[in-house]
Amino acid sequence: MDTTQSFTSHAPARHTQALLGPAAVLDQPALCADGLPRCPWALSSSVILEDHDTRWGRTPVRSSGWFEALALEVFQAGLAPGTALGRHGALREAFREFSPHDAALLDDDDVDELLLDPRMIRNRAKLVAVIGVARVTQAWDTEDWEELCTPGAGEHLTQDRDAMARSLAVRLRGLGVAHVGPGIGQHFLARTGVLPAHVPGCHHE
Repeated sequence: MDTTQSFTSHAPARHTQALLGPAAVLDQPALCADGLPRCPWALSSSVILEDHDTRWGRTPVRSSGWFEALALEVFQAGLAPGTALGRHGALREAFREFSPHDAALLDDDDVDELLLDPRMIRNRAKLVAVIGVARVTQAWDTEDWEELCTPGAGEHLTQDRDAMARSLAVRLRGLGVAHVGPGIGQHFLARTGVLPAHVPGCHHE
């Protein structure tokens, strides 16, 4: 199921507020034990912290990185924060190191096998959707992904993040990609650095 929450939903609100105080603090960086300021939601688990420090908000340099980013957000939608990140290794293995060309070769028998793997997020609709993304994008390079995420004629970079996410979802549906609504689109745009991904003052900003 898709979600329309903002990218800060990667952190459980009640847990983060318990750590950091009032909700308004969620817009401020948290000073960590290593002396570095980070987005407060990054502190909610070790896998989210690692993702924040190594992948979140960084523009992929290869097509496989763009595909990986969208796949992670498809699988994460509707689940507890960090669920897809916790299964990252299994997802990487299942989707052939996130090579769109190789993942596009997966078929119904492969899906049936993956649904039996306890390491996976065993959701047939999500598995089929990510394979569909691979088939659509298997010949893409980074420029194609960037073009997908760039506002087209009549659109403007100044539009709000919700509008950009809706536009992306429409474009993907036009390409035949299912299961990617505005919520997933917004997380994907933030994960890949198209939209601001960190709170002001975070050392990764």
